[in-house]
This record gives sequence, C-alpha cells and structure tokens, in this order.
Amino acid sequence: MRQAAVVGYSAVVGDIACDVGAMEALGLDQFDYWTGATLYFGSQADARTFAASYAAAIAKPKGVVKVKVGCLD
Repeated sequence: MRQAAVVGYSAVVGDIACDVGAMEALGLDQFDYWTGATLYFGSQADARTFAASYAAAIAKPKGVVKVKVGCLD
C-alpha cells in the first residue's frame, strides 16, 4: 500500500478471491487463501499505463487483470 501511495494511488488490501477472475488469470491455487494489495482502474489502458510506470519506479506488478468486483461487504 505504501509503494502504491508513493506513486499517487490508493490500494485496497483484501481477499483476491473476491475479484472474480483474478485467481485464474494470475495462476493462483484456488484452494489457498490469497490476500493482496489491489488497485482498480476504469479501463485496461489506464491499468497498463500504471503498471508500466509502477514497474519503472518500484517493482513489476503481479499482473493486470480484468475482474468482476465482489465481496462488497
């Protein structure tokens, strides 16, 4: 979360399984519990632009994935 804040974004930390499609796209075992810092964007182009600038400034993101947001509790 701090690393994302350094480049001007707010991350959400939570269960990756809540974002339908994320575990499959990232190659994560569905039987394990995965948490992570996630950033949401309005378009794939915005996400890819962020990922490129983040990789140059901090580290390579795990991936850019289109998901359906769930677990909004």
